[in-house]
Amino acid sequence: MNAVQTLRKLLGLTPRISRERAMAAFTRRYASFKELLQANADLAGILAGLNAAQRGDRSLETRQVRKEARRAILQCERMAVCLNAISNQRHQALVSAVEALGGRIERELEQHTRGDVTSLTLPLSEVDASMAYSVGGKNANLGELRNMLDMPVPRGFAITIKAGTLFLLRSSGLFRNIYSQLRSVDAEKPSTISAASREIQRLIMEAPMPDMVSGPMLAAWDEAFGAQGDTVAALRSSAVAEDGVQSFAGQYRSILGVRRQDLLAAFKKVMASLFSERALTYRAAHGYALDATGMGLCCLEMVRAKAAGVAFSRHPVDLRSNCVLINGLWGLGEMVVDGSGTPDQWLVSRATRKIAQATIARKETRLQLTHTGTGVESTLVDVPEELREVPCLSDEQAR
Repeated sequence: MNAVQTLRKLLGLTPRISRERAMAAFTRRYASFKELLQANADLAGILAGLNAAQRGDRSLETRQVRKEARRAILQCERMAVCLNAISNQRHQALVSAVEALGGRIERELEQHTRGDVTSLTLPLSEVDASMAYSVGGKNANLGELRNMLDMPVPRGFAITIKAGTLFLLRSSGLFRNIYSQLRSVDAEKPSTISAASREIQRLIMEAPMPDMVSGPMLAAWDEAFGAQGDTVAALRSSAVAEDGVQSFAGQYRSILGVRRQDLLAAFKKVMASLFSERALTYRAAHGYALDATGMGLCCLEMVRAKAAGVAFSRHPVDLRSNCVLINGLWGLGEMVVDGSGTPDQWLVSRATRKIAQATIARKETRLQLTHTGTGVESTLVDVPEELREVPCLSDEQAR
């Protein structure tokens, strides 16, 4: 060590660094400072909402309170990390303390309150319309049809919103990484939504499935369908508010042809659709939080359908009509739902049960389940020529 270095050390002076290194260090700290301010603002907004709920000025379900509390923990952790970065890593103890406090709060959040549904799965025999905030709208309505109206509903079970939340929150670092991606989204720049969506869906598909989630799901399958056999099911989203004032219907995935060995992978695919480009764009445009976690799933045995479609008990466009509107085509009904196929259409009078009008389309293709080397898939195939202009329902079936 030369005399100049010795003197600098004695005086507590640090060696001069280059302008480039100095600017790089300043840029990093300034970025941490900006993120600190944003995290503080986000935390203030969350706490204001919780305070309003506590005063009774705002209505929040227990599930929503838990979610907001978890978001608050995340913002506190962001602030601690940023402060530590600004101080050149001199406050690591602060980061550890915040994480420990977050753990204590998380354990409090796990405590059950009156009315909570604690199961990760439920047979449809135990579901009704009052449970929409626990199992999602689709499951709640199916349970109501089955149990209150004694209508025929295929075998199946509900995967509760708690199961999806545990998967997102208990897979190590998954929700934190998802939130990090969502922070990069600019609603005015579609490219940022697309990039975040791709990365988040990759993170979800690669995340390990916690045993506490996978075990109950496989057990529910065995109870509903039996551990052996060739049962083929559909796994569909049953999200909170999916068919509410702002409709998310059709934005989340449905997986057809699911077998027992496909169940866990299909679960991930449906959960990942919470963050599809279309869903993120919709939430950003309508002021919903991007970090949605309220996803239940509905697992139903698939009907071996020759024809399928949709029936509206009231005409969805002509409000003066007193007819039931039926749309149908050969094969599975997804092509009716997503608009990729032109269906046959019937108007059936509610009063007389007579067919008021029938419009038969030319049906070139149909969707059907096909056994492949790796499982069962829904594939598009040609409709036999002799069936293309034949109604997929007889008049009696339509009535």
